[in-house]
Amino acid sequence: MFPKLPASLIRTRFFTAFGQYMAPVPSASGDPVNWMNYKTGVKPVFFRLETPNRGAEIGFLIQHPDQHLRFRLYNLFLDFQPQFEEMIGHDWTWSRQISSGEGQIVSRIYDRIDNVSVLDHKDWPALISFFKPRLLAMDAFWWLVKDQFE
Repeated sequence: MFPKLPASLIRTRFFTAFGQYMAPVPSASGDPVNWMNYKTGVKPVFFRLETPNRGAEIGFLIQHPDQHLRFRLYNLFLDFQPQFEEMIGHDWTWSRQISSGEGQIVSRIYDRIDNVSVLDHKDWPALISFFKPRLLAMDAFWWLVKDQFE
């Protein structure tokens, strides 16, 4: 389908365009934020936007080699699940333990859209419409609960 290098360049173009689109949008705290390199302030917790060749995913990634610490952080998310679902939605997938694409064991809370491709420029509006509201909701949720994770 697409050679690896051009697909990588297309992804870079998409995320550059999406980052520029999001740049003027302040975080829930009112501060400017680099949406493409979101700093949670908690080392093992990340915001992840992913675009495999088909579909797209967004969510929280808990990545730490110490299973007990990873599970403790995941369980904190579970403690806040009612607030999470109220602010972000009910249809997210909660995975306590899953293998990442790099072979690491991680915990993830994510949402997915199918039938789109970052490699097809026509799908970019659908991808942006998928990512933006979820990213903003994740930020608002994280702003409320992050102190409990530190």
